Amino acid sequence: MQNYSRAVGVGLVALLGAMVSPVRAQGVPVQLLDLQDSDTTLRVAGELGIYSGMDPRVTQLQSLLYFGVAPSEAFELTIEWAPGGTILSEQLDFFGIASTNKARFTPSNPTVTAFYRHRDGDLQLRLGAGIALPLTFVDETDNDAVITEAISLTVRTATWGAWDIWILAPERLSFVLPFQLEARLIEQLALGTDLGVGFMIPLESAADPIYSLQLALWLAVVADPIMVGLRMHTVGMFSPAGDPQSNVALAPFIQADLGAGFVYTRFLVNVGDGMYGDTDLLWSVTVGGGGDF
Repeated sequence: MQNYSRAVGVGLVALLGAMVSPVRAQGVPVQLLDLQDSDTTLRVAGELGIYSGMDPRVTQLQSLLYFGVAPSEAFELTIEWAPGGTILSEQLDFFGIASTNKARFTPSNPTVTAFYRHRDGDLQLRLGAGIALPLTFVDETDNDAVITEAISLTVRTATWGAWDIWILAPERLSFVLPFQLEARLIEQLALGTDLGVGFMIPLESAADPIYSLQLALWLAVVADPIMVGLRMHTVGMFSPAGDPQSNVALAPFIQADLGAGFVYTRFLVNVGDGMYGDTDLLWSVTVGGGGDF
């Protein structure tokens, strides 16, 4: 039993490393320029998403917490952490292995990122470097628990379309380099781009490192205090030992400015035959909010 469990666990780690091995989980909310002024010194945000997909269908809740501190106009420090995901489905199936859901708390990798930021009129640039601490792990002592965690981690990354996937890479220390550019073209039109590179280093020397490259573009119509837009992103995963993997996701979103606070919602769909296969429509709905102080 223990050998079988370990084999499944090792297979899971290999799968997540090569296939879906978050912090802006698409996610930290789209940044309204109106909220990013020089008086902002603290941002606190959180979100809760529900995901449905795979075959047989799996339904899961996912959460994210975000903290940002800006001691000066040019410097910002952020912490992103996904406290956990809860699978709501009772019966599970992981690549033909049936299991009964054993909900477990699987911590994510808290990601700390330092940003240099520059604002020039309606143009804002953020360039950062960060580290994701290796707190995500797989419990190999129980077969059903291993399968539950395998599905849970996979689904949690699918909730965000594989964006910032290092947040949930099991037993890996990750170094990340994010770049974000946002602009208000005219008073009623805003756009932005996100670019990120991740280096996921295994804690075990026998495993291979995983590299990720992600790119997002978004466009939104602004009718203060409401922003309505569409975001598209693609994520590529590379490993010396495996074939490249990729995923594409589309996410219409709505965000509202509430003075010092904001709320938002998005509907994300993973499209094409990507990391999560083409067995069924893979979608998630997320709501969140926060405030600037």
